Amino acid sequence: MTKSTETISGTNPHPHVLLAEEVRAFLVTVRGGAPFLSAADGRLLVDWLDQGIPVAVVLSAIERTARQRAGKRRRTRLTLRACKGEVKKLFTTRAAPPAAASTGARSPQPDTLCIFEREAERIEQLEVPAEAASACAELVHALRQIARHPDPALDASTRAAGAIRSFHEALWASTSGLQIKLQQEALLALAPLEAVVSAKIFADLVDEHVRQAIRKIVPGIEIGPLWAQLNPGAAA
Repeated sequence: MTKSTETISGTNPHPHVLLAEEVRAFLVTVRGGAPFLSAADGRLLVDWLDQGIPVAVVLSAIERTARQRAGKRRRTRLTLRACKGEVKKLFTTRAAPPAAASTGARSPQPDTLCIFEREAERIEQLEVPAEAASACAELVHALRQIARHPDPALDASTRAAGAIRSFHEALWASTSGLQIKLQQEALLALAPLEAVVSAKIFADLVDEHVRQAIRKIVPGIEIGPLWAQLNPGAAA
């Protein structure tokens, strides 16, 4: 059991534990650093899930907040608390009722499933570097599985989010050589912060900087655009 799970569930299984684990893993993929949520982030996440906020909204908010931070000399690491504003924007403009979206209890409609098929086709046509080819192929397969084999017990957007996270994890694993170069660039770019933040925070900021650069190798692989298509009223 991860520390984040312990924070959220204590000694008893919590109904949100699987959803919370997806958020934790996604956040770590985006920012690097500690592989668990802080106690404050754990409580905030439980509150969001209790409100019926879909996992895809939280993950889209993480993506948006990370993009806003990119290239800026932030003195704090990326947290769920830093994403509160984006969660609020996305959730208050969504079209679906809150109760069904978090639990994934409703069956996806055929037009919804077409969105995942179209996204698979789009990614399949991308020209990507060799180190991203395998991850892209796996993502295309996963999206087509969602489109062709719906699971009424799990929200389709949550399944897609897991597939996108797996893509970025695979891309990270296949770019270890490039990461060394990007880390040196990050150390130079963030050097002014080294004297004003702790060594741990500085290391986390460098890790986040490198991970954002790796994500740009294949731009546009995000849950946010899919969520916007699934919920036409959602914030752009």
